[in-house]
Amino acid sequence: MSRAIVRTFVVAAAAVLLLSGLTSIEPLKQTTQPDANDVVYVVGVAPVNYQITMQSGTVENGVFKVHTWSSGRMSSTPIDGYMVWTGPPNVALAVTAVQWPRSKADQAAGNFSPCGEQITMVFKGGAGKVLYFGDVQYAVDGNQINIRTQDRFDRTERYINARYPALRGKLEPAALETYRTNALACGTTGYSPVYNSMPMPPPGK
Repeated sequence: MSRAIVRTFVVAAAAVLLLSGLTSIEPLKQTTQPDANDVVYVVGVAPVNYQITMQSGTVENGVFKVHTWSSGRMSSTPIDGYMVWTGPPNVALAVTAVQWPRSKADQAAGNFSPCGEQITMVFKGGAGKVLYFGDVQYAVDGNQINIRTQDRFDRTERYINARYPALRGKLEPAALETYRTNALACGTTGYSPVYNSMPMPPPGK
C-alpha cells in the first residue's frame, strides 16, 4: 500500500472521529465553572466506597448501546455521598459497572456489570442544565445486588448550593430511566440486580 493511500486513510479515520466527537464525561470539581453547553449530573450514591462506571451511548428500541468509536467513560467513587459530573447534552449515559471492596462483615469484593436482559440506569439532559436524578443505595445480598432509589431533592439542593458556587440555585429534578443493555459478557460473578424505590423521606431530610 502506498504512503499516499495510507495517509489518506489516516486522515479520513481522524475526520470520522472528529465529526463523531469523543464524548467527555468527568467529575466536576467544586471550584470549577462548567461549560455552558455541558449537562451537570447529580446523583447521591451509597455506600460511599462503591465505584461507579459510566459510559456514553444511545438508546435504541428500549436497549442502551455503548458508543463504539466515541464512548466517554468515567469511573469514580462519590464525594460526600454524591457523584457530580459533566457530560455533553442529549447523550445517554449509563451505569455499566459497579465495584465494591471487601467489607468488615466478610462480604467479598465484587463487580456488577449489567448484561443480557438485565437493566441499567440511564441519564440524559439538555445543554446548560444541572439535574438531580435521585439517590441510589446499593446492597449486596448473596448473588443479588439491591439497587434502591429515593428522591432527596431538598437535601441535595442544600448540598449543591453550599459546595458548588457555580451551580447555586440551578439544580432541577430529573427522571431516572432504566433500559436493557446490549452488553453480552456478564463476567464471572453473575450478580442479579433488583430495583426498588424507597419511600419519600420526611420534609427537609
